[in-house]
Amino acid sequence: MATSNIDKQSFGQAGATYLSGTGSDLTVTKDICAITIISDAVFSTVGTDTVWDELTDTGGNFDSDVFPSGITIYGQFSKVTLTSGAALCYHAV
Repeated sequence: MATSNIDKQSFGQAGATYLSGTGSDLTVTKDICAITIISDAVFSTVGTDTVWDELTDTGGNFDSDVFPSGITIYGQFSKVTLTSGAALCYHAV
């Protein structure tokens, strides 16, 4: 059986960007299909094109929530900004 494009993307065929540390400059602005939390992470909601605006209809405020290591968030994201922790952002294309 052939492997679907989403399977290939989810496993990083198009590459990935590793974000780690603290600060406001930890941003990826590529097409992202999955985000794996490597160490407990906090994401920024600054700007109108954030991961959370795309995950929720209301553009929820998650800037103080800690996402635990080991989880993966799947979706179609155009910008991911990390405030603290570490995450691996898989490129969709």
